[in-house]
Amino acid sequence: MKKKETKRKTISASELVTTRAKLVGNILYYAGDEFETTDDITDLAMESEEELVDRLIDILDYYYDQYQQLS
Repeated sequence: MKKKETKRKTISASELVTTRAKLVGNILYYAGDEFETTDDITDLAMESEEELVDRLIDILDYYYDQYQQLS
């Protein structure tokens, strides 16, 4: 019996690392002063991509709120 071939789109490891690197890099850029210990950085690195996205959104919301208060 012949095996049925399935075509799946695979995501390379480099694409995942790039996404994580962008998220972590931007979190550290916009809120790096909030990370006071290496444990804080380790906890950040252990977050899932979804958690990182949520954290970045929260940071951007904070900056938006601060801008609105100044306007």
